[in-house]
Amino acid sequence: MNAIPGLQARDVSTTRGDRLLFNSLWLELEPGQALQIHGPNGSGKTTLLRVLCTLTPPDTGSIHWRGRDVLADRSDYLRELAYVGHAHGIKDELTALENLRISRRLGQPAPDTGLRDALSRTGLGELAHEPARHFSAGARPPPGGG
Repeated sequence: MNAIPGLQARDVSTTRGDRLLFNSLWLELEPGQALQIHGPNGSGKTTLLRVLCTLTPPDTGSIHWRGRDVLADRSDYLRELAYVGHAHGIKDELTALENLRISRRLGQPAPDTGLRDALSRTGLGELAHEPARHFSAGARPPPGGG
């Protein structure tokens, strides 16, 4: 067991309008652990993910990454974060290679080395210079990014 958890939510509460979505939420994930969030539509699943990613501030409480409040140095936290929402994030007007370049650079500046190889390993090598709007449904990520 690690001394410092990977991700913590401490006493987090969030409302939407006048509706309480979650109250006094505590969670702790060790490195390598996964968490499945499920519930009915409108119950706050996406809002919780947005709070954990600092896209939406909680009404109360705090989020910690490796023992530090994520707002203390948000850029360090975001550099290590990958948020996959409902939309797949593919820009139809860009090529496969351009989409991959943008995705890679969102966290931090990085060279393009290995991008063509990554496309080839996933069966998209021939689409590297093809606009994403021409991709078949099978070449696109599924809804929800997974």
